[in-house]
Amino acid sequence: MLFFGLVATAGVRFIHTGGPLFDPPTSLAGLQVGLLAATLLAVNNVRDAATDAPVGKRTLAVLLGLKGSRVEIALLVLSAYVLGLAWPALGAPRAALWPLIALPLSAALVFGVAVTPPGPAYNALLVLAAAGHAAFGALLAAALASSS
Repeated sequence: MLFFGLVATAGVRFIHTGGPLFDPPTSLAGLQVGLLAATLLAVNNVRDAATDAPVGKRTLAVLLGLKGSRVEIALLVLSAYVLGLAWPALGAPRAALWPLIALPLSAALVFGVAVTPPGPAYNALLVLAAAGHAAFGALLAAALASSS
């Protein structure tokens, strides 16, 4: 979440504007996108947990177990959308609404993780997580660009 969200967003903002790295809109966008990037990593770690644990890899999925990892993924996704409630206070109400178009992809991911046993079937869930992340990011960027 830190590097694929906050740092990446702040870096792009700095390159394009020369302004401060972190301000409320940049931080909020970075957190939202970063939470969904972390979701991709979490899904990948759940898929691989059965082979990681025996060789001593202590990923969060190994430490939390399957049930805990499923909760983690649901919370990461939910948090990204709930944080969007702050956009109207920052003067960008479209940024609260437009990313909701990606919600069906995210809901399908959370449901899929909840009912699918870990393993190769998670490759399709990784694709779904990536699609949701990309759609959310594109919609958020378009909403913010249209608010300017």
